[in-house]
Amino acid sequence: KVFDSIDVTLPEDKLIYCNVTGRPYKSAKDIKYNLKQHITSPVLWHSTVQSLAEEEGVTTFVECGPMNVLSKTVQVILKGASGSDE
Repeated sequence: KVFDSIDVTLPEDKLIYCNVTGRPYKSAKDIKYNLKQHITSPVLWHSTVQSLAEEEGVTTFVECGPMNVLSKTVQVILKGASGSDE
């Protein structure tokens, strides 16, 4: 019910990727639905990074936090190492 009461808009000039699907959001309705799913679903990190790099041409990823775990996984993914979200 809390999610239903939140007003969500999708930026027109930026892509926002969903870690539940590994794909960009297509609508504000998708954001609300997937925010609910995000709480109980696995994160599709490999698919998200791969989509950003291959489909959007992203070459720079910035990790905020005390460790570099995600940065290391991005390096492995971008080198074409086989991997899986499962």
